[in-house]
Amino acid sequence: DIAFGTTTALTFASGAVTTNMKLYNVESAVVAVTDGSISASGSDRLTVAVSASTMTKLAVSLVGSQANGVAFTGSNTLTALDAYGNTVTGFDASANNITVTTTGLTGSITGLSGTDKLNSAVDFSSGVANLTSLGLKYTGTVGSGSFTFTPATGTAVTSGSIDINSGSANKFVI
Repeated sequence: DIAFGTTTALTFASGAVTTNMKLYNVESAVVAVTDGSISASGSDRLTVAVSASTMTKLAVSLVGSQANGVAFTGSNTLTALDAYGNTVTGFDASANNITVTTTGLTGSITGLSGTDKLNSAVDFSSGVANLTSLGLKYTGTVGSGSFTFTPATGTAVTSGSIDINSGSANKFVI
């Protein structure tokens, strides 16, 4: 097998050689060969377009402090990735629901297409779910905890520690 993008010596037999290329990064590339004096050019080169495989894992990015009972603010995203770390631009959460849970916090998740789930075809755009614009909201105890995003199929991902602060006062008790 050839590590794509590297110079590799091949041995020809009867004017031909067969080899395998393993391509992992989403990209378009041109494969050209040379023997030192003759080089492939123009239509003699091979153009290869690599696209992402199916979603096997997720990546999450949540902004530090959030307010209790209020939709998350800042840049909060969940990205669908294939086994090689490429963004799966066609990911559809209606075919692979993602459930959101917390650890270290007692409360509820709301605001998403399926309350505590991403389960709509439009939740992800080009492989990324903008959790802020979708309305992710945590309501419950204040403190620090993490958020876990678990797909029906694939590997779950857990955020780093997020501080949940008290929301605005909404009543007085005497």
